[in-house]
Amino acid sequence: MGQQNSGVTFDDVKAGIENKNVTVIDVRNPEELTNTGKIPGAINIPLPSIKSAFELSDSEFKERFGINKPTTEDNSVIVHCLAGKRAASAIESLKGLGYLNLKLYSGSFSDWQKNNGPIEKL
Repeated sequence: MGQQNSGVTFDDVKAGIENKNVTVIDVRNPEELTNTGKIPGAINIPLPSIKSAFELSDSEFKERFGINKPTTEDNSVIVHCLAGKRAASAIESLKGLGYLNLKLYSGSFSDWQKNNGPIEKL
């Protein structure tokens, strides 16, 4: 994991979703979300699809994921998975597209569950 990645904690993520001022991207596989649920409001873009998703045009991204595509300057995007490894890989992939301000929730969904964070069932 690159040291330049800005990390966030459970409290940061929880406050961000409560204030609706962050975009949370879950890079787990869809069946994982079906089995465990997800952080409320998180957008699922599985790791194998992350780079191609961010290469979509703004309108295609919005149509596919239901949110505006983050800009490369956006510093309110948090990426997570189950334990942090896939999220770190996703952030590394997106750096090549100019996304340098993404935030890593290294504890990811495991930490969210451990801290009794709210879970949105699918």
